[in-house]
Amino acid sequence: YGVSEPLEIIGNDWRRLQKAITSHLPESGKIWMRLNPIAILINRYKRDYFRSRDGKIRVTLDTCLRVYDQMRKPTPNFIVKSNFPSIVVLEVKFPREFKTLASYILKDIPVRVSRNSKYVSGLSSISLT
Repeated sequence: YGVSEPLEIIGNDWRRLQKAITSHLPESGKIWMRLNPIAILINRYKRDYFRSRDGKIRVTLDTCLRVYDQMRKPTPNFIVKSNFPSIVVLEVKFPREFKTLASYILKDIPVRVSRNSKYVSGLSSISLT
């Protein structure tokens, strides 16, 4: 789902923001918002995009990850950050036929290969009690 126009977040409370967001959604999104009415966290990060000359290999690099706990906050919290580890997320996307080549190119990069969800990682950094 997406919102087609910018929302003024600063100076608004969560109730007004939820109403504004919901007004832009299709019916299935409105149902989802009614079932999940509470903001949990805000993830912020810097993302850089790269692609090969032929456009077949795409890379995103996420840095400066920050998580802001929104539980029991009447307005969006962009001041108090959670205790989130300093990580960099590198995502490489390519067609299946390039898997062997991509594995060869990436084999010498000293990184841990894993699935990553910035949302799930953010949840582990805030207190849900």
